[in-house]
Amino acid sequence: MPAPSTTQRDDLVSFDPRTGAEVGRHRVATPEDVVAAVTRARSAARWWTGIGPQARRF
Repeated sequence: MPAPSTTQRDDLVSFDPRTGAEVGRHRVATPEDVVAAVTRARSAARWWTGIGPQARRF
């Protein structure tokens, strides 16, 4: 039975520990991917802060 998760090529693969069946596969982020995601998140956080509590209500 494979380990709960392993890295194969550029994917993180998760397996069901009971059956060994693959249950999920996700691309592993590169350092550049992480920097881009953090940059987008910081920009979104500034926008979210700027709109104020009243505008955040649905």
